[in-house]
Amino acid sequence: YRLGGKLDAEIPRFSTGIDDFDNAIGGGMPRGRLVELYGAYASGKTSLAYYLLSRVEFGLFIDLEGSFDAGRARLFGCVNEKLIIRRPEWAEQALETIITFADGGIPLIVVDSVAALIVHKEFDERDVEKQVGIGMIANILSRKLPKILSVCGKSGTTIIFVNQVRDNIGGFIWSDPYITPGGHALKHFSSLRLMIARKQWLESSKFGRFGQISKVKIVKSKICAPFKEFELPLVFHLGFVSHDELKSIRKDVGAEQE
Repeated sequence: YRLGGKLDAEIPRFSTGIDDFDNAIGGGMPRGRLVELYGAYASGKTSLAYYLLSRVEFGLFIDLEGSFDAGRARLFGCVNEKLIIRRPEWAEQALETIITFADGGIPLIVVDSVAALIVHKEFDERDVEKQVGIGMIANILSRKLPKILSVCGKSGTTIIFVNQVRDNIGGFIWSDPYITPGGHALKHFSSLRLMIARKQWLESSKFGRFGQISKVKIVKSKICAPFKEFELPLVFHLGFVSHDELKSIRKDVGAEQE
């Protein structure tokens, strides 16, 4: 191939339906790529994953934490007939499920979460205190992600790996205070890494906390300029809303404006 030829076409994408989100990532979520979405607990990771699943014609949710909430998924726009849920018991099953569905051309797969992956050997170990092996998930991801990426590149399937953060104990004072489970392979193979964090609560004297504003930062990108940031207002009983809608909601519930 030469520049200007077959590979010179624009990256295929699907819109998130949120203008600030689309503008920050270059026009929409990339098709046929790996995306890592990570952050602390209660930052809005799974809620955002539910919402993005509602933006495609068909999706797969791999529930490794056993925490899938059908009511919340519907709140964010997911439709019964358009969402498949799988609950594999160990990492090898989860990754093979990804390959099978991606090869079938499903538009979007969400894996929630990388931190809950456990290898088959460890799953079958009767002595839960016995250490089976260090870095086994990282090793499996290193071996499987190239194949997953190859299959996705052909089918156009987007895979979102939801991940958690851990305190970087023992890191240098100038290093990142947080690390993500799963080793380095996922970081390298991801075309887009999004870090999400809760910026502030949405509160009113009448209803208390009724939502939050999450801040999303593009930590790594191969599809747009990195290090952009944007905010996502989330109202618990409505889902993600625009900033204009939030102003009206704040007025209705008597919340203080900033």
